[in-house]
Order: sequence, then C-alpha cells, then structure tokens
Amino acid sequence: VAAVAFEHGWSLTDSEHFDKLASATMAGHLLECGFHLTGGYFAHPEGRDLQDDDLDSLANLSMPYADIDYNGHVLLRKLDRSKGELSVRTCTQQLIYEIGDPRAYAT
Repeated sequence: VAAVAFEHGWSLTDSEHFDKLASATMAGHLLECGFHLTGGYFAHPEGRDLQDDDLDSLANLSMPYADIDYNGHVLLRKLDRSKGELSVRTCTQQLIYEIGDPRAYAT
C-alpha cells in the first residue's frame, strides 16, 4: 500500500484518500494469495471438466499482478500465456477467505 500511496501522492491520514487506500489494501491481500488467485484452488476451470493433461497446467500458473491508478481502480492480471484462471470467481473466493469473519477483521 505504501508504494502505491507514494507513487500517487495519497495521504495515509487524509480521509479524501481512504477509499483509494482501501482499494490498494484489497489488491495487496489478493496479490499475496499468489497462485490461489490465478486458479490454484480451481481444479475445474470455468466451462469445462478437468482433463488429465490439465494437471500439468497447474504447474504453469502465473503469479498475479495489479495495475492501480490514481483513483484507486484496480486491474488484476496474469501473464497471457499462462495457465489457470483469474476471474471474478477466483477473486471472490480469495476475498471471502481473506475476510473470514467480517466482525473480527482488521488490517
């Protein structure tokens, strides 16, 4: 979060930037999930059943990366030619895992 805040000139104490900082925090939590975010937990990629040769594709997953603009908009990506899945499904699963019990959540 600090690197993005520095790059965009966001204040860590100014409420004007709190939503942007929250977006960067969410992106950081998703990125630290690494291969889980790009399909490591998905043995049945969207739209098809797992084939024997797909097991090998799990060894070729890409680490995710993110582009975060000044407004706090996050674009999550993985390498184009890599295997796996980066989708609303994988991101939702990881966010639910990260948050767990929202009443007890603290960053």
